[in-house]
Amino acid sequence: MLYYLYFAEAGAPKAGLSPTWHSLRTAAGGVSKLAFAPAINAVGEGWYRFDVTRGQTPWDVEAEDLVGVVDGGSALADADRYKPVAITRRGEALAVISGEIELPAGNLRTLPGAVRQGAWL
Repeated sequence: MLYYLYFAEAGAPKAGLSPTWHSLRTAAGGVSKLAFAPAINAVGEGWYRFDVTRGQTPWDVEAEDLVGVVDGGSALADADRYKPVAITRRGEALAVISGEIELPAGNLRTLPGAVRQGAWL
C-alpha cells in the first residue's frame, strides 16, 4: 500500500529532498524495524511516497501496526523536517473499502471486525 508524505519549507512545497527514516518500530511492542524500512521516493512538488505491504518486511507482524518518523533532511528547519508516520490495519481496511486495493483470497479474516461485518469503522 502506498503512503504519502508532504514536505514544505515555510509553507512552500520542498522538492529535491532525500528523506530517510529516523525511526520505524512496531506500535505496541516497540520492536525496531528501521533496518527494513522501505525506500522513500519523490513524487513531485513536495510530495514523497513509500510502499509497505502487510505480511512482508517490515510489516511482517500482521497483528501489529507500525509507527515511525521520516527525516526530510538538514536543509529543512526542525519544524518542517520531521514527519510522523502511522502504518495501520485501519488504513489498509479503508483502502479496501474504497476499492484502492484488493486483498488476496483468505486475507479478509485479518481485517478489523467492523470491516468484515460491512459496518463503518
